[in-house]
Amino acid sequence: MAPMSGGTDERMAEAVEASSVIVVCVSRPYKERPNCRMEAKYANQLLKKGRLRILFVMMQMDYTTVSEPDCCDVSDAP
Repeated sequence: MAPMSGGTDERMAEAVEASSVIVVCVSRPYKERPNCRMEAKYANQLLKKGRLRILFVMMQMDYTTVSEPDCCDVSDAP
């Protein structure tokens, strides 16, 4: 996958690339927003390359990351 591009996406990519640790505050709205999912997927690519660490923080008591379609798995991002 090529780096994100254009406006907000480009800025998010730059911020992720400049980081050594990303804290993802997970909530249902976060998972439903395409830009947030793209950011998390991009961060996951850098994680797999050993260039970044990701910490997931659950922001909603009633939201789970265990079952589909409500999992926090960034690999399901479009």
